[in-house]
Amino acid sequence: MPHKPISEWETWVRASARDFLRFKWNSLTSDRRSVILAIVEIILAVCIAAAIAIYLDPEWNVVPFPWNVATFAVLVGVALLIHRRTRPYRVARRLKKKWEKKVSQ
Repeated sequence: MPHKPISEWETWVRASARDFLRFKWNSLTSDRRSVILAIVEIILAVCIAAAIAIYLDPEWNVVPFPWNVATFAVLVGVALLIHRRTRPYRVARRLKKKWEKKVSQ
């Protein structure tokens, strides 16, 4: 079955999307802190969701009453402490984005 020829616009969109993805990949791999920070944020979000499901959901709860709330509080406290320790990296990332935006204008 013959393929219809690709229009000039489709060629441009494919090329620009590929260049955009390549640029994003290179910028991510050049700054390892931002990749690690994104991974840490995802892990923290999953841990808090799992703690809610395991310790506070009555169907999944395997820990008796007073201990489940205490354990949940400790896990959320640890997650908040880790999130707080990553603040300098988040601020640096925001400042870098502002700087790049200002330079590009």
